[in-house]
Amino acid sequence: MEIARVLCPVDFSDFSRHALDYAVTIARWYHSTVTALHVVPATALYAGLETSPPIPWTSEELEQIRLRVTRFVQQGGERGVEAMVAEGGLAREILREAERMPADLLVMGTHGRSGFERFLLGSVTENVLRHASCPVLTVPPKIADPVATGSTSFRRILCAIDFSPSSMKALEFASSLAQEADARLTLVHVVEPLPEFVPSTVRGLDPSEYEHAALRKARGDLHEWVPGGVRVHAAIKEIVVPGKSHQGILSTAQKEQSEVIVIGVRGRGPVDRLFFGSTANQIVRRSTCPVFTIKG
Repeated sequence: MEIARVLCPVDFSDFSRHALDYAVTIARWYHSTVTALHVVPATALYAGLETSPPIPWTSEELEQIRLRVTRFVQQGGERGVEAMVAEGGLAREILREAERMPADLLVMGTHGRSGFERFLLGSVTENVLRHASCPVLTVPPKIADPVATGSTSFRRILCAIDFSPSSMKALEFASSLAQEADARLTLVHVVEPLPEFVPSTVRGLDPSEYEHAALRKARGDLHEWVPGGVRVHAAIKEIVVPGKSHQGILSTAQKEQSEVIVIGVRGRGPVDRLFFGSTANQIVRRSTCPVFTIKG
């Protein structure tokens, strides 16, 4: 896997500083370039009256903002990160710059300067996750974690597997990441409970018998599904648990003290509109560790 260009939107908050730390860590492993992007509204302000025309940014003002981005980056001790300013809608400009570069990875915080500890999903982050063609790493705020080996450590990686083409993409990404970080890679597959409405051929099946049989089959399927080449590059642990998908993945991440979750999502198309409200959405919203979403 190649990651040559990393794009990280920043808004001068501690949340985006935390995301930038991750962007720089990954870039070091893959010898990548990092661009810190700050987006400003298309116009600086209005003259004071609703009927007044908007006043555009001057080139001097935009350069001052770019220098502020540079100082923000350097205050964190980072060097060699390109500072960039774009004008327009936040999600639109992030996506536009990601396509223009083109970026191999987008790294962004799940919180912003609006504060009140609210997720930005439903607006900027959701739009980026829906439409970005490259992998996206969403980074939650820092939490006190006495067992963590570092704020940007990826020594324990969890990859969610549902046997789909998108989860195979996620596995390839997680395997590469584990190789670069010398990490332990845990694979988790969640067996959903017996649906309320099932075909007549299985209506008499006892739920506990179904779960036992499904778990046994899933363990065998998971072991056979993993390509042999992946096992060469990383120490792999396989886990199969029952329950709702997002709950099983998140509870496993907590139990395994995972420092990052990798999950595959469907690519662009009509089904992409269902992405939020899905397992991936719940994981991004609820995870206390960073989450890679990989388009299949």
